[in-house]
Amino acid sequence: MVAGERSGDVYGGELAAALLARDGTLRIFGCGGEAMRKAGVDTTVDLRDFALMGITEVIKHLPQARRTFNRLLEEVDRQKPALAVLIDSPSLNLRLAKQLRRRNIRVVYFVSPQIWAWKKWRIKHLKARVDKMLCIFDFEEAVYQKAGIPVEFVGHPLVDLVRPRLSRAEFFEKADLDPDTPTVAILPGSREREVLFNLPALLDAASRMSVTRKIQ
Repeated sequence: MVAGERSGDVYGGELAAALLARDGTLRIFGCGGEAMRKAGVDTTVDLRDFALMGITEVIKHLPQARRTFNRLLEEVDRQKPALAVLIDSPSLNLRLAKQLRRRNIRVVYFVSPQIWAWKKWRIKHLKARVDKMLCIFDFEEAVYQKAGIPVEFVGHPLVDLVRPRLSRAEFFEKADLDPDTPTVAILPGSREREVLFNLPALLDAASRMSVTRKIQ
């Protein structure tokens, strides 16, 4: 089981926990973080070695990422798993799927790459390297069926993981916001580097939107 960033680790942890609850004899190893380790996954390598963002960061850490990738493949060769579950992170997992296919290891891909939005050519790689796609958006199912890729819509994990702790009225009161004023949530990302790069631009955009609205 391989996750290359934080959200994938959370989904992987939930999936691993469910699989192990169903069959306690399973052994799961791979790449992940705290959530997957807590669920019982033996993380041969840590996802932090692959959670890179931006050209300069990728170039700087590429040798380390390559060593980690090779170490993961060495463990695959040693343990010879019956199945690989690759979670999101297409830059990592499409390359890994190619190597797994060469080793005759069946591949299930959980959380489809957003081929409907960009890099549509990747569907050719997915067809050649993936045995089954598990997609989290219902409209994705038709995309893969048309391409001839075995697919199943399983729903978005956050539907079960996220529950509101406050009602809308309670949230607006606690945040000292006017419930009648249009409100926009700023979500810069789940990784520290994402927040570092994205938040300043988002805050600047929010500030400009606020000024524009006041002028109007």
